Amino acid sequence: MADLLHGNESYQDIRPSGMTPIESKMAALTELARVLIDDKTCTASSFLGILDVLFKGIRSCLNCTALMGLSGNGGSVSESKEVSSSAVSANNNQVSDAVVDVVLKANQVLFEMMPDICHQEDLEIQMAQLIPIFIENLGSPKAVVRKSTHKCIGTYVKLTKKIEFVILHIVHTGLENSNSRTRQHSMLVIPALLSLKTTVMEKECTELKELIDAVLKRIKSDSSEIVSKTGKKLILELQKCYPNTFKA
Repeated sequence: MADLLHGNESYQDIRPSGMTPIESKMAALTELARVLIDDKTCTASSFLGILDVLFKGIRSCLNCTALMGLSGNGGSVSESKEVSSSAVSANNNQVSDAVVDVVLKANQVLFEMMPDICHQEDLEIQMAQLIPIFIENLGSPKAVVRKSTHKCIGTYVKLTKKIEFVILHIVHTGLENSNSRTRQHSMLVIPALLSLKTTVMEKECTELKELIDAVLKRIKSDSSEIVSKTGKKLILELQKCYPNTFKA
């Protein structure tokens, strides 16, 4: 756990010798992956007693902007001062390979832990708190990060069926994001997520109405042409797949 928290402002006394914060986090995630995936000597349930600390560390491994700060100067980054991934858009492809590797490894560890969330309420609560961070990472300039993140969001929905919960975060974290790439890719993941629980399209659902209203807003007034076009394609696809939902 010490390695995962290396660089977090609240844990200034944690400084594994000879490693930068990025190196420490990668080492910790690699060890977690080993015991969870390779050796299968542990399951997510093995960490129930320290979930708060574990997930605080994992959250710090998912925030691209915070990781870029650590990678750049080896200093600490306060979670309360973290900048959203919209700031990454200004740097476009300047996200370092080391940062990408940490985020991908964190996603891999979380993906392996997810099957246990159906059996452990405390674990599901911790996973749910990561959904806004996942949606932020849909705006990564790196396609491999977006793909891995989409897989994590889809697995969460498949296991929990909490599509309504995810839709709300897509609306408020994704479609209202200052990063146009986040807005665009938040729309691109919607059809695949809805296919995991099609019944949400067959009933009165306030979250779905809020989503459609938010997409229509993007079509009408988004500053990015690609976001507006993506919104139009999304509405057309939803009308085609779920015609009854769009009847007057």
